[in-house]
Amino acid sequence: MAPGWRGPGRRRNERNMIHYIKLGGSLITDKNKPLTPRPLVIQRLAREIAAAYRAHPERRFILGHGSGSYGHVVGQKYAIREGVEDARGWRGFAETGYIAGQLNRLVLAALLRAGLPAVSLPPSSLVACAEGKIVSFHARPVVSALHHGLIPLLFGDVAFDETRGGVI
Repeated sequence: MAPGWRGPGRRRNERNMIHYIKLGGSLITDKNKPLTPRPLVIQRLAREIAAAYRAHPERRFILGHGSGSYGHVVGQKYAIREGVEDARGWRGFAETGYIAGQLNRLVLAALLRAGLPAVSLPPSSLVACAEGKIVSFHARPVVSALHHGLIPLLFGDVAFDETRGGVI
C-alpha cells in the first residue's frame, strides 16, 4: 500500500504524499552545445516550482534533473556508460561527476533564489549499481531532508558499479 492510502473510496493524506518533479537534461541545457545551460528556463522552472510549493504547503516534493549537455558529453568522451576499467576511465568518471555537479549547483542556486529550501543529494553517494542497473539506494538522507522540511534535489550523476567499476 502507498503511504497515506486508506483503501478504496478514501482520500490519501496530502501530508504523506510525495511529488517527484524531474527537469529533463534537454530542457535545462542546450544539448547541441556542450556545457551550455539554459539559465532563463532554469529560473522560470524554479519560480514555477516555488509557486506550487507555496500554494500547497502540505505537500512534500523531491526534485531531480538530468545532465543534458553536461554529464553526457564528458561521459561519452570516456565511454563511462560502458564501465570503467583503467586510470583514464576513472579520470573520466571523476570529471563526469564534477561536471554533473556544476549543472546541479546552477539548478540549486535558482531554486534557493526562488525561496525553496532545496538541498542537493548526489546520487553517487546514495546509489550502488551492478551491470549498469541500480541495486541499492540509500534513502535515509532523502527521508531526513523531507522530515526536516527540505526539498531533496537529485541529479544525473556517476555511480559505482559492482561489475563495471563505475557508470553514468
